[in-house]
Amino acid sequence: LSWGIQFEYAVERGLKDRYTRTFSIELNAAALVSMQWRIAPFLAVDGFVKRHRDQISLEAVKDYSDAQVETWYGSQLFRLENPGTSIDMYSYHSGLSSGGGLTLLENNIHWEAYIGAETGSDGANFKKGNKYDAADRGYENRSVNRCQFWLQRKLSTGSISLYSRYHAYEEWTRPAYYQSLMAENNGTLIEGGLQIIVHLHEKIETGLWGQVLAFDENYSDYLGNIENEKKVTGWRAGIETRVDPWPILSFNLALESQRLPLNYTWQYDYADRNSIKLAGEYQFGLTRIIPSIRYTIEYFDDTNYNNNSIEGGISLSR
Repeated sequence: LSWGIQFEYAVERGLKDRYTRTFSIELNAAALVSMQWRIAPFLAVDGFVKRHRDQISLEAVKDYSDAQVETWYGSQLFRLENPGTSIDMYSYHSGLSSGGGLTLLENNIHWEAYIGAETGSDGANFKKGNKYDAADRGYENRSVNRCQFWLQRKLSTGSISLYSRYHAYEEWTRPAYYQSLMAENNGTLIEGGLQIIVHLHEKIETGLWGQVLAFDENYSDYLGNIENEKKVTGWRAGIETRVDPWPILSFNLALESQRLPLNYTWQYDYADRNSIKLAGEYQFGLTRIIPSIRYTIEYFDDTNYNNNSIEGGISLSR
């Protein structure tokens, strides 16, 4: 029997440098408890419970009396506020998720399979007004169910893995003062893929993977009398090479190309994303130091609009 506990806490602050000069603070906290029990030489059982709470604070200071500020009800629903005043907006999110699975092992460990499921729900409360006297504006609820399966065959020169995932969700939004729905949304995402890992040398390992996605979503805005249905397919493909020149030092180089289906919050059906990532890992006693940098370029639905981004980071684990 093995078990673990994980805690997460993050704070993000932002300021828009032009009117309405919105100032934002975001707090995220989560706790996870997991376990795994090897009940037989060929069978292991695992499970987890996760609880999270998030809070977002937005303040828009209007420099012009005719500047328009909209506040959020939930989903993609907004309300136009009175001109000439500053606006405070708060959202409080909390959720609980749990899941588990079975791992099947062949005695000589050449074959391994896993099947698992997860369910969770998330609720949000949106408020407008002074922090100490904010009025409820709207509520949003989201429930999610997932299941996954993968099968791996280990070889003397690497491994081959097949995997699939099914993801279904439902969400609704209602105002604070009326027991009526303003919007509903439900959808499914089905994924399937193949991964091949090859040991080119005792110190060099290369992985190839490919994946297909099928996305189906139905969104209803009852206030605007809008019905929006999306059926989009996508894919992912990539290659990654890991080099271990010394026992305490390794390097990773990854190239990835994706066509990702987008949900109703986007005016596009999909985004094409290409990225390159370089990472290292240094073992210092029981501590691992992992710096990384990634460059990504995105294109949206065969348009000329694109995004470029560079991300860098460093993580420590023990």
